[in-house]
Amino acid sequence: MTHPLRTTLLLITGVVLLTGCSWSQVFRLTLTVVDQRDGTPISGAKVAVDPFTGNEERKNDFGPETGLQTDEAGRVDYDISISGYTPTASGGERWYLKVRKEGYEPVVLDIKPNPPPEPRQGKIPVTVKVEMRRVENPTR
Repeated sequence: MTHPLRTTLLLITGVVLLTGCSWSQVFRLTLTVVDQRDGTPISGAKVAVDPFTGNEERKNDFGPETGLQTDEAGRVDYDISISGYTPTASGGERWYLKVRKEGYEPVVLDIKPNPPPEPRQGKIPVTVKVEMRRVENPTR
């Protein structure tokens, strides 16, 4: 076998072995955002799911727009794929769930869905309810 052909074959074998050793599970995040005072749904709240990288400074950084926002019922559904390989120092994959809306205090939640020990078909539901507090206008 020639050197370039052997290298190519080894590279393809390595890729197949590495991808065959991991699996991912899809979680279905169902988020409902309501007003803390009266429980009414908050439409148009901007939502971001940010992968946790161990950098706490990133927690309150809302960064660029993601395009996710709540509907008239204050809901948004989002699929999150979690790999079977969990490289974070805490022993698992985590996300910051960030919600903001003008006139309300921003909310940041640390969520960590637990994947099953073996991959399973379908999406695993994760339901989160966020109550947002209105920003009070200071009196002059």
